[in-house]
Parts: sequence; structure tokens; C-alpha cells
Amino acid sequence: MKKVLLVVLALAVIFSVSAQAMIIGVEGTSPYMRFNLSNDQAIDVGATYDSNNNAATTDLQIWARINNKIANFGGISTSWGATLSLRSDTGFTAAGATTTVGLAGLVSASYEIIKNVALYANINLVTLQMMSGATTGTSFDFLTANNNVYSGARIYLPY
Repeated sequence: MKKVLLVVLALAVIFSVSAQAMIIGVEGTSPYMRFNLSNDQAIDVGATYDSNNNAATTDLQIWARINNKIANFGGISTSWGATLSLRSDTGFTAAGATTTVGLAGLVSASYEIIKNVALYANINLVTLQMMSGATTGTSFDFLTANNNVYSGARIYLPY
């Protein structure tokens, strides 16, 4: 996790020279960078790393999400968008690794509770996943995928 965070922060420093409207943040356990394209549109790029020694697995996910603002309702900002993710689950078993490419359509809401800290909720409406490696297959879900609804806190870091 520390290495992924350092890479994301290093990229943020490199891009901050050319991207005037950039935010560095942490969503749950995922460090990410937000590039504001306009007042109503932004792109988030992030990474998640998880290692489970008990199950002898390592999970690395790199994702990009585009956000389009819907409206503000009394301080709650709502948006819709899509997330594209590349995930690698490496198991130290005979089954081997599984690579998953996913695309999800989502709606999101966030509320800034104090400066640079916001609560958020994302709902994946439609999810398409293609898996290869130890597990193969394609799945399409409408409001029934794993991690369909997730929420937490976003922390925006000054840069």
C-alpha cells in the first residue's frame, strides 16, 4: 500500500505542473488523483492494493472513473459516471492468478462535512466483468454485482 501511495503521489507532483485543477485524495483505502476538466466533469485515477496472508492472496487494482455532475441538493453533490478497472488477484495456490477487467456505470453522492473531508456513497448500477487466468468468464450485473453499494470518507490532501 505504501508503494502504491508513493507512486500516486509522485505522479501527482509530476502532473501538478500541467494540471491546475487537480486534487489528491484518499477514498476508503484507495489513493487517487482527481483532474477537474470543467466545473461539471472530472476524472479520478487511483489504485488499491490488498494483501491477505491468511488466504495467501494479493489483490492489485488500478482504476479510472469519469464523473459528470448532476446537481447539488443542499450541500450534497451528486454525479453519474463510469469506472474502468484492471484487477489482478494473485493466489499462491495451484489455481494461479486471475485478471479481471471491469466496467461499471454508477451514481454517486458526496457531502463535505469539514474542509477537505467528505462522506460519499457510490452505487454501481450496471457492471460488466471479464475474467481470465485461473478463473475465466464474463458477467453482466444490473444492481446485483459484488460491492454494488459502497460508502466511506474522502480526504482531499493539499498539494
